[in-house]
Amino acid sequence: YYHAFNIAPEDLKVAVEGMKVIGIMGFNVTIPHKTAIIPYLDEVDKLATAIGAVNTVVRKEDKWVGHNTDGPGFIIGLKNAWKQNLHNEKVLMIGAGGAAKAIFYSLAAEGVKEIDICNRTVTKAQKLIDHCPFDCQGNAFTLEEDVVTSFAVRYRPLHCSGVSRW
Repeated sequence: YYHAFNIAPEDLKVAVEGMKVIGIMGFNVTIPHKTAIIPYLDEVDKLATAIGAVNTVVRKEDKWVGHNTDGPGFIIGLKNAWKQNLHNEKVLMIGAGGAAKAIFYSLAAEGVKEIDICNRTVTKAQKLIDHCPFDCQGNAFTLEEDVVTSFAVRYRPLHCSGVSRW
């Protein structure tokens, strides 16, 4: 059974405590609570701690354990579409917003050798690279035409298709 609850930010602590009391085994978390929930959990896994956000909480014995499944979900899809072993691969990410941090950190945790980020603002992309707690090299680029042209030489496109129209 799955049910969505609309929890006001000021009620988050009591909601988390209440779900434990009534025996709920786990729940998902979305904006605006992904970061705010962390202090109310008993444990947070290494990846979610690094990302600084939790989107899945599971009961382990009588403790709430927080996880972030955004990056691992991407990794599963990538492995199914491409190859199982990502160790020592080179990856180019386009964009440094939203889920990029979870994906970048998850790729690094998988042993990807180098992850470059192409983004409108180099500083945002470089911040992701610099603050990654996992062993990984990377470079930040803008979307300038001369840089994008060199990508065709440096990276192999994977499952690219034309742009769709709505």
